[in-house]
Amino acid sequence: MAEQEKQQQKEKEKKPNIIQKLVRFFKDIRSELKKVLWPSRKQVLNNTLTVVITCLILGGVIWILDYALGLLYTLVFA
Repeated sequence: MAEQEKQQQKEKEKKPNIIQKLVRFFKDIRSELKKVLWPSRKQVLNNTLTVVITCLILGGVIWILDYALGLLYTLVFA
């Protein structure tokens, strides 16, 4: 019985508390962020422009299809 209590006490002492866990967590985050290959300003602008143009084109296609299907609907049911 005494040995079990001693083992439990040792296990409790080995476990890091919440502050130690948080410190370790943020250190790990910082080390991982150092490994990230961040894009250059030119790459970010190029990718942003590509996304905006793609969204505008797809929005235009959807708008044209919606308009055409709306006309077709009025011709069939009106």
